[in-house]
Amino acid sequence: MTNAGDCADSADGGQPALYLEYGTDASRCTRFELSENGMCFASRWGFALGMQLGVVLVADGAGARAGRVAVEGVVVGCEEEGAGIERTYRTTLFFPECPEAVRAFLPQ
Repeated sequence: MTNAGDCADSADGGQPALYLEYGTDASRCTRFELSENGMCFASRWGFALGMQLGVVLVADGAGARAGRVAVEGVVVGCEEEGAGIERTYRTTLFFPECPEAVRAFLPQ
C-alpha cells in the first residue's frame, strides 16, 4: 500500500482525509495508507474481522483529488496499539471492488 501521508486541510497541501462513521459517532483519521485493494488506518474503535465497514475519503481544493468518495470494505485485520487514553486500533480494510473514484485519491 502507498502512504497517503499526514492528512490535512487544503491549506496544508490538500491531502485527503478519511472519515469513519461508527454508530452515532464519527472520527477523522489523520494518517492512513491507501491502495486500489484496500487501506490501513488507525482508529479509536476496534472492529470485528469480517465486518463490512464504510469509510469516506474527502479532499478539499482543486484538481483530481477534490471531492468526496464513499467506499465499503471488509475488515481483514484489527490490532490494538498503545494503552489507556492513547489506545488505537490499526485496522486493515480490503476493497472487494475499488470504485474508480478512489483512484483519484492515490498518490501520483
